[in-house]
Amino acid sequence: MRILLESTAAAKAAQNDLKEADSYIAKLTDMQSHIDTIDDKNYEELNQAIHMAIWEAADNQKLTTYLMELWNGPSTGHAIPEEQKHYRLSTEEHIEILKDIRDHKSAAAKKAMEKHIKRSEENVLAYLENRNK
Repeated sequence: MRILLESTAAAKAAQNDLKEADSYIAKLTDMQSHIDTIDDKNYEELNQAIHMAIWEAADNQKLTTYLMELWNGPSTGHAIPEEQKHYRLSTEEHIEILKDIRDHKSAAAKKAMEKHIKRSEENVLAYLENRNK
């Protein structure tokens, strides 16, 4: 459900306007320079702020409500190497999504968000599989 709804939100945000896109891109680019020492709380807060800004820019309250109900935060593993890998990939993906939205590339934003949420889903499933072993 998140893949469908968040990719739709990204496409709609690209059709509209996400005024904070450049600001978020700058924060993410700065984060990349010290990603190995990033504080989990700061990462999670920025991650949530970005996703919620995209939902808001989509300008569809029902879509935002559904996404809030599905929100599970960042989908990391619980060991440091997995978290750091997720943070690096997620940061790159967020930058790509935000650039597509900023540049009003609706189809590209949709595809980039699909990729991002799909990878997050795979992280959760891998974590659950490893936990049950």
